[in-house]
Amino acid sequence: MLFRSGPVVIAAMELTEENLGDVLRERVLSVGEAQAVLEGLIQGLAAIHERRLVHGRMEPASVLARGETIKLRSDCVLIGGDDFAAAAGENVRGLARIVTQAVTRRVPSSEFDTVLQLFPEPMARALRRALSGNAKIEEIAGLAGVRIVAAAKSEEKAAVPLRPMIVEARPVVPPVAEAAGSE
Repeated sequence: MLFRSGPVVIAAMELTEENLGDVLRERVLSVGEAQAVLEGLIQGLAAIHERRLVHGRMEPASVLARGETIKLRSDCVLIGGDDFAAAAGENVRGLARIVTQAVTRRVPSSEFDTVLQLFPEPMARALRRALSGNAKIEEIAGLAGVRIVAAAKSEEKAAVPLRPMIVEARPVVPPVAEAAGSE
């Protein structure tokens, strides 16, 4: 069996209590709960975008909770590559869609969707800007009044690093069998 050589992202999974997709099948979130989700998504996207990685599945089922901690699934993290800016912008749009859907059960069509009137300021402003497709996660954090916690500070407290590690994949080469006539 041969493997293609190239960079590989390895992500550790941890047990979670629930995902947002399951919660939304039963109920919508309050604006306060949605603010906590917004803050968790901002922190998660800031950490992966800082490393030029992107999230490949920005949807409610990718938002996980364990106690009071909100996180993104790590098995959907991808190398941003040449189109990093576009993929990161789509992550920011996904954040706004998730938060809006969590409160209203509607996915907003654009930054001008009237459903955004249901959110208080500055949250509504941050969601509108995120839906525009022209914002970086740092700008959304600023508009939402969320201070991004530097990943290095989080990692110092953790026993296991929280950031994905990029390793070089090597082909697996089976041992060479001895020639049939040399026995």
